[in-house]
Amino acid sequence: IDPKLIQVESARFFWSVFDEMIYDAALNNRTSGQHYNRNSILEGFQEGRMYSLTCPQYDSTSAIFCGMDPKGFYNARECARQNILPCFCIVSPDNPAEVENIWVHPRARRRGLGRCFLNQLDINSASYPMPESLPFWKACNIDLTSTQDASNPDLW
Repeated sequence: IDPKLIQVESARFFWSVFDEMIYDAALNNRTSGQHYNRNSILEGFQEGRMYSLTCPQYDSTSAIFCGMDPKGFYNARECARQNILPCFCIVSPDNPAEVENIWVHPRARRRGLGRCFLNQLDINSASYPMPESLPFWKACNIDLTSTQDASNPDLW
């Protein structure tokens, strides 16, 4: 079962995915670089440039779940009813083929969700990637328009 791309249009879905990102960082006593991007994340949602992925069935044999209980994989809040996966992608306002921001929850990483965004949105470049994401972009052969540290608040 391949995840289906959806545009995040509901404030409930937006806050559920955003909260999942922030709670994960707090729960694990680490600062998420995404915390510094919260204004651009909100703007991406407001401007209709934010996407997420859904998976229509609870199928533990799916490659997405890798044998994990799907009910524990989905966001435990509002999105669980809609099978929204804990991830988002925001495209650039100037170029819909460029990623401005992408996030996949640590429990959902290395399952092809990031590549799914790239394929379904026809992405060919990324701007200001987080330093920890550079191996992902390299593996996907995506052009980077800048490699400055986007988590540095002095840059914005």
